[in-house]
Amino acid sequence: MRRIAKLPSWILLTAITLANVGCQAPARPIPEQRRADKRTLFADASLVPTREGERIRRELALAGEVTTALELLDFSPVHVDLELRAEHGSAVVVAQPPADADIAELEAEITQLTAAIVPELEVSQIHVWLRPSAELPAPKRDRTWALSLVCLGLGLSLGVTLERARLRRPSKS
Repeated sequence: MRRIAKLPSWILLTAITLANVGCQAPARPIPEQRRADKRTLFADASLVPTREGERIRRELALAGEVTTALELLDFSPVHVDLELRAEHGSAVVVAQPPADADIAELEAEITQLTAAIVPELEVSQIHVWLRPSAELPAPKRDRTWALSLVCLGLGLSLGVTLERARLRRPSKS
């Protein structure tokens, strides 16, 4: 009659822990909700075929030109919003400047660049906000303990398997 070997309780606890860690559902990212902006509202010319729609599409095109020019000058990320109404026209530029740059000098250059691309605006109607880049936090180590437990469990199961195979092999005597 064969003798069934009893497994120590720590092997069973390790197996249960590994099964629990390995069988957890992965974290699902929260879907981003896009905000309705001018581009989504006025992108299709057939939806709003008015002078107002044409003005806004022109504003979007000019804002894209300013954004492209600033990205070529190593400003990233950049957001530009233009309003070209006759009395209350304005431009708002929010950008992250390159590292080690003089903020006051860059604001003047961005104002001149925006005034050159959008000649309808006066310099006093252009507002620039520069946000220096923040230090990114060090990435945290993800689940190295779980990988260690998996390797430990695989090593233990391989050891048990080899030991059982050695005991089943008939000895040559």
